[in-house]
Amino acid sequence: MEGKTRILWRPSQDVIKGSNILRFVNWLNEVFGFNFEVSIDKPMRNVHNYDRLWRWSAEDLETFWVSIWRHFGVIPPTRRIRRFLSQG
Repeated sequence: MEGKTRILWRPSQDVIKGSNILRFVNWLNEVFGFNFEVSIDKPMRNVHNYDRLWRWSAEDLETFWVSIWRHFGVIPPTRRIRRFLSQG
C-alpha cells in the first residue's frame, strides 16, 4: 500500500500518562541525565521519540542494560555485573 499511512489507533492522554514507557523515560532522564521525551498531547511525535530511545538502547548496550536492571529491579546474570552495579 503506497501513499498516506492509515492510523489504526491513538492512545489517549490518560493511557500515555499511565504507561510504563513514560515512567521509564522519566526515570532515565532523572537518573542518567538523558533528554528523552514522551509527548502526552501529541502522540504521533512519539514515533520519532521512540526511535531515539531504541537507537540509544542499541548503541549503548552497557548503559541500557544497567538501566533495565536498576529500574525494574532485575538481578543481573553474573556476580561481576552485580558487583559493578553496587559500586554505582
